[in-house]
Amino acid sequence: MVVTDGKTKTGTTSRPGLLFASGPAPTLAPGQFVWTPEKSPEGPVSILFSSADSQAYVYRNGVEIGRAQIGGVDATFPSGSYAYAALAITLPDGSRQWQALGSASGSPAPDLKALEKRLVIPQSFLVQARAVVSSGTTLIVTDQPVNGTTQSGSNFNILTTSTTSSTNRTK
Repeated sequence: MVVTDGKTKTGTTSRPGLLFASGPAPTLAPGQFVWTPEKSPEGPVSILFSSADSQAYVYRNGVEIGRAQIGGVDATFPSGSYAYAALAITLPDGSRQWQALGSASGSPAPDLKALEKRLVIPQSFLVQARAVVSSGTTLIVTDQPVNGTTQSGSNFNILTTSTTSSTNRTK
């Protein structure tokens, strides 16, 4: 979910796959997929389509619960990284309407309906992935790979708090 006052642009990342990578994942053969929702039974869901990997990843609470090989990824696949959020509206085919949130490049987000028509995704995987999507689910479409070797090491802190204050300042 992105909350903004309408005056401030949302931040971007050039490597969204790094937000989700949990380790090097073996590449699946065409038509193959893995679906293990029991690894994280509830919580927020994020989906990432990586043209570099030719794979779709489904995460719940940051834990990979599904991955599928996708086809239809070629040189005309959108370059850059784009973020979307699922709306509450469910269409008759079980899919959701999505709102484009922004892109790392600043260019317009690709039309998801047009992208859906050209991608080849295992039907069983698609049915199961749609079942876990709810309003607010995040979707990222990127040309970047999801690669666990570029993650930060353990105990890496982005922000910490301290109970001590700095009262001795030089004037």
